[in-house]
Amino acid sequence: MTFRTIEVKVPSDMKDEVLSILGEESVERSLVLKTEDQEMLIRALVPKEKVEEVTEALCEAGVEKEGWLSVATVEVFLSAEAEDIKEEAREEEQDRISRDELKAQTSEMAKLTPSYLILTIVSSVIATCGILINSTAVVVGSMVIAPILGPAVASGVGTVLADRDLFREAIFSEVLGVLIAVISSAIFAWIAFKFNLVSPIYDPMLVDEIIERIYPTFLSIAIAIGSGIAGALSLTVGLSTALVGVMIAVALIPPASVAGIGIALGDPLIAVGASILLAVNVLFLNLSGTLTLRYQGYLPSEYYKQIWVKRDLVRVSIVYVVLIGLASTMVVGVSYNMYSNAAFEGEVEGVVEEVLEGYDELEFKELEMGYDSYYILFEEPVSITISIYSHGPPPDDIKSELSDIIYLETGKELELTVEVIQVL
Repeated sequence: MTFRTIEVKVPSDMKDEVLSILGEESVERSLVLKTEDQEMLIRALVPKEKVEEVTEALCEAGVEKEGWLSVATVEVFLSAEAEDIKEEAREEEQDRISRDELKAQTSEMAKLTPSYLILTIVSSVIATCGILINSTAVVVGSMVIAPILGPAVASGVGTVLADRDLFREAIFSEVLGVLIAVISSAIFAWIAFKFNLVSPIYDPMLVDEIIERIYPTFLSIAIAIGSGIAGALSLTVGLSTALVGVMIAVALIPPASVAGIGIALGDPLIAVGASILLAVNVLFLNLSGTLTLRYQGYLPSEYYKQIWVKRDLVRVSIVYVVLIGLASTMVVGVSYNMYSNAAFEGEVEGVVEEVLEGYDELEFKELEMGYDSYYILFEEPVSITISIYSHGPPPDDIKSELSDIIYLETGKELELTVEVIQVL
């Protein structure tokens, strides 16, 4: 629980009305001063949960037209009466900041500033380094300095508060930031490969940090949705935006860097796969953040603006849903392809174990499936390597027998390799 200082400057004839409003809203302390131009400066201390109610009442009384009001955070407040007021505020109000505070915070965070661009470039380059050396610690470190939280949340704030200028500015900053992250990673990765800063035998398909981000799945969607909800809540209830910003960066910076690496390598599987994952994450993150703000009650107090917001929410949601549908089609396809291949591998393993049970001297060890890509992100099994233990001379026809039975059971003709490990 924290307090806010509300300062109101109004003509002298509005003093009583303002004091009455402040008194009704359980204000802890107030002070009345007369300014040089004979206007009244009223200062009040209000629990955070009461700020929105107070400011709305003051605006309805005409404070905005006749004078001004400001809200500032109070770091420490010591009072014997404070605890009672805190408990009363907790019981009556939701634990969230006011609309005006939320808008003020996100308006600053959504701006396309030089520091935002520089930090985006630096974080994407560091993430690229971490991915190239397969270091999770370095990748996580890059997320700490990524400034992507502001625009990602501000787009939802602009939608819910009927501030279209804020929405457009936030979307522009977010999209440009993501594109800059991809381009920066691509340029840095190209330099790294061009000047042999990476091992010449470097195989990106053996790097876990890359493999994890080229096949978008439903788990990726869950991460993006959780990040969007956490980002919105971090601003509205006073959580650490630095920590939550890392979570949002998880959904955006590494996929952007992997997409850049794929572009630098000229590898369509890596570039397209990571780009689709990045697009899916951006869409679900923004949509979940917007809906979170909506269900926290952040609609404008004016009825006509509420109508605008509801219409804008419908339009924005339709756009998001259409784009998500297009991107999710690939997610569904990739997920089903991975499931089918895993099921096929299990089926083949069962067939092999059944055949080897007929030989006392043979024992199944493992099998490794080889895949070939089609339509960039989809794979089909084309070869199989079966490793078996042999406690005696293996049958000469074991390879052909396994090949024939696998074809009969699965209907697929695979290039078969049998590795026999002699056990003494």
